Amino acid sequence: MDASSYQELRDIANRLRILSIRATNASNSGYRTYCIIGDGESAEGSIWEALSFAGHYKLDNLVAIFDINRLGQRIEDSDNWHGKPLGDKAPAAIEALEKQMVSKGPWKLSPQRPEKEDAPPVDISNIRLSEPPNYKIGEKVATRLAYGVALAKLGANNSRVIAMDGDTKNSTFSDKFKKAHPDRFIECFIAEQNLVGVAIGCGCRGRTVPFASTFAAFFTRAFDQLRMGAISQANIKCAGSHAGISIGEDGPSQMALEDLAMFRSIPNSVVFYPSDAVSCERACELAANYKGIVFIRTSRPNTAVIYPNDEKFEIGRSKYFSALGGIGDAVRTAVAMERDIVVKHLAVRNVPRSGPSAALLNLFEIDAEHIVKAVHEVLKV
Repeated sequence: MDASSYQELRDIANRLRILSIRATNASNSGYRTYCIIGDGESAEGSIWEALSFAGHYKLDNLVAIFDINRLGQRIEDSDNWHGKPLGDKAPAAIEALEKQMVSKGPWKLSPQRPEKEDAPPVDISNIRLSEPPNYKIGEKVATRLAYGVALAKLGANNSRVIAMDGDTKNSTFSDKFKKAHPDRFIECFIAEQNLVGVAIGCGCRGRTVPFASTFAAFFTRAFDQLRMGAISQANIKCAGSHAGISIGEDGPSQMALEDLAMFRSIPNSVVFYPSDAVSCERACELAANYKGIVFIRTSRPNTAVIYPNDEKFEIGRSKYFSALGGIGDAVRTAVAMERDIVVKHLAVRNVPRSGPSAALLNLFEIDAEHIVKAVHEVLKV
């Protein structure tokens, strides 16, 4: 392996450093998590977020190893030896390390294995809502509230579903999961890089299905963790609330405008933007059963329920919500997911035709096939 390839692998390992600090507790198993941290990267804020988190929860199964050589990433300690086996120098290096150990225990450089395997296989497949959605057509319900309801239902169906939040649980409504399953909720505070890191760690051995929630705008702080998580084929579900300008009085600092583009740039990610409570609950159910990174985008204001409780949804399939009609501007606004999709729907159906036809396409999930078909129908091409 050449030096550049080795460095890339090392970067991946380092980015995942403390990602599994909570996973061992979530699994109730006895193994330890070892994290190798370079002295140069120890200045990163995400490292200190993780160390603060570990200290708060008094994690005694986490071992952080700092490589203190004062070189950072600048030069090799010995010419041509960066990232290569020590060869015949290994015994002397090990002996030097052992002489510097101050522990009085019988510890050696080879990690001690647990006395017994206490992490038996678990089933995280076929996770379903414990109860179907229960709403009335026209009822006003915020999709962020539907997310909390669905999350609690998924937790009731499968004990391997866990949740974590960035100190916004009363806004994302993940507090509904906390109230129902307090032993499976992890408060990660306002440290979004670590929030995503903990989620990746919890899901990295296929033992849990982690849902991480905060304001959608705040996930942009953790883009590096999400990007590196995708490289490692992480299995996490991110729920971002307060999307778009409809949050109004909360102000522009909390308006998520870039989050869709960010998550769509992540390889093999799935993005849901449910338009009502029914589609949001089903999006959570679909997310729980998808292996990979999923983003569920929820809204702050109450919006009308437009789907029956037994409506079927699929990953990668959009839905036509209205027949062809007039008022192209109103339809385009609806596709942009302004706050009240029903108003736009009525405008399309009831206003006489004026100008070119347009179709109202509910982008529950981005589906190129349906978009192309809709354009062909509208433009008659």
